[in-house]
Amino acid sequence: MLLTEHEAKALLITQNISVPASTLLENVGRLPDFQKMGSVVKAQVLHGNRALLHLVQVTTTAEETLSECTKMFNATDYYGDPIEQVLIEEKITFSEEVYLSLSYDTHVRRLVCSYSSEGGVGMDNRGDSLEMVELSVLSEPTHFSPAPELLEIVQKLWRVFTQNDAVLVEINPLVQTRSGFVCLDAKIELEDAARFRHVDWKQVQRAAGEKKRTKLEQAALSISRSDHRGVAGESFFEFPGGTIGILASGGGASALVMDGLIQSGLNPANYTEYSGNPTAPKVQKLTELVAGIEG
Repeated sequence: MLLTEHEAKALLITQNISVPASTLLENVGRLPDFQKMGSVVKAQVLHGNRALLHLVQVTTTAEETLSECTKMFNATDYYGDPIEQVLIEEKITFSEEVYLSLSYDTHVRRLVCSYSSEGGVGMDNRGDSLEMVELSVLSEPTHFSPAPELLEIVQKLWRVFTQNDAVLVEINPLVQTRSGFVCLDAKIELEDAARFRHVDWKQVQRAAGEKKRTKLEQAALSISRSDHRGVAGESFFEFPGGTIGILASGGGASALVMDGLIQSGLNPANYTEYSGNPTAPKVQKLTELVAGIEG
């Protein structure tokens, strides 16, 4: 489950990681005093490269800030979904920016901290600049050789990561100011399978890195999670205009079937599957959902 920047920073604040003063807007309204001399206006979306898509704008006056907010509320994100929240932050003066993240490395099967002295926009193209340090999930790190001055920040990120069942905690950039380090942007992804341990997650129903679910996709997810035995509809993708309903019984062959249909000029209306020995009622409800798709 991917969090918006505002949600991610709320978790960082619990560990006393500094972030800019901000206000979250759900419509264009009155600006707080600190924003009247200009701000950083950020669309709250679930994908990266916002600056390259003009979804992050720096302003110098209150009028510019209001104008950019209005533009963003009238725009759509990468997936074509309307922008529903805009974060307005104070501008921060800084001397340097770095990249810092914690994630699981499936190759070494360990928690890894990634660091680069060259943070900021375009980090996706600078992966070769990353230094990797293996960490333990059982004990807080006691040293950080790439940048010893960041040890306290790494420790705080470790606590955010382990206490919230995260799979990714990323700060980019982390900037150096006169008063210390400040997180200008954050990305946090939580482990969906740990949802039962976090009652507060019920307020956030979304999948990591995906567009918002359609009503059908949300209905399928509800069916799958109505019972803990097996999955039935956990993965459900709706393709508007399609005419063939797909209900697969797991496995890689279902992907080959989809490829074959498309290559033959046929149009699937959906893709979903069940596996792990789900109950008969779950499969029945999912079948009825697929059979009820118009087309």
